[in-house]
Amino acid sequence: MTEGSHCRLCGGAVVPSFRKTLLHKYDVTFSKCGHCLSLQTETPYWLEEAYADDRPLTDCGMVTRTLDLAMKMDLVLSILGVGSAPPCIDTGGSLGLFSRMMRDRGYNFFRSDPYSRNFYVPFHDAEENKLTSAAVVTAFEVMEHLSNPKLELNRLFLLSPDVFVASTEVYRDQTPDWWYYAPDIGQHVFFYSPSALQAIAECYQMHLISNGTLHLFCRRSPQFLNYGPHELLNLKQVFDNGQRFYLESLQLFGSKLVDPYRWVNKDYVDILGQIRAKDNGAAKIAEGFLRSRQISPTTV
Repeated sequence: MTEGSHCRLCGGAVVPSFRKTLLHKYDVTFSKCGHCLSLQTETPYWLEEAYADDRPLTDCGMVTRTLDLAMKMDLVLSILGVGSAPPCIDTGGSLGLFSRMMRDRGYNFFRSDPYSRNFYVPFHDAEENKLTSAAVVTAFEVMEHLSNPKLELNRLFLLSPDVFVASTEVYRDQTPDWWYYAPDIGQHVFFYSPSALQAIAECYQMHLISNGTLHLFCRRSPQFLNYGPHELLNLKQVFDNGQRFYLESLQLFGSKLVDPYRWVNKDYVDILGQIRAKDNGAAKIAEGFLRSRQISPTTV
């Protein structure tokens, strides 16, 4: 076998399927694994250029997708009994918008992303807080970016989550014009088949519940949480019924708007305390901002 002729996920032999031009100039071979049935590009040598501009130039759906995922994850985590205490990590969390939305719903989310600055959840980076494990790990629109998925997924599962949730489109022998290859961007380099996702679940002794885009891996014997067969069956029924998934997520979202700032205020007090400890001048600026709007720092 020549270099690049083995699957970067399972090690199986791969066979060239088609070629596409990435970033308008790189002629790249896409190959299918005969074992796990996934599709991958050749070893991606163009990624430095693909990530040179960290703005989501073509990802116009980022905010809509994040809102949709936050609503649905609120429902999923509530069914699994995840309360406000267990640590959760959003990997590939970009500016932290998803973590902000989940913290606003009462979950103890931290952001992790070495390629982006933390904008929305200051003081809540997983690395900054030295988190080495988490009850829940999320990876939205991350898996298809992994150039070495076996190694990089293993790093995520080393966090020992009871629940791992990922979003990525499933590969089912789509033709070379499938939109998810995203050739203009050049960042999507691995495409997982249903059997590959199931193999990942088996490898880490997890149940898999999937609707083709959102994939929920749940530990068979949870360490942090107390879910069981009843909760997993409920989730499978939710995942199998897209309308029910959306409506129940929306209903839960609406119920929390009765007291929308409950958890926001808690974070504010915590963050202001950390600012005071590190920089008294910055704290005074923050307090002055609130007073200018007739808000008392002691009552938020």
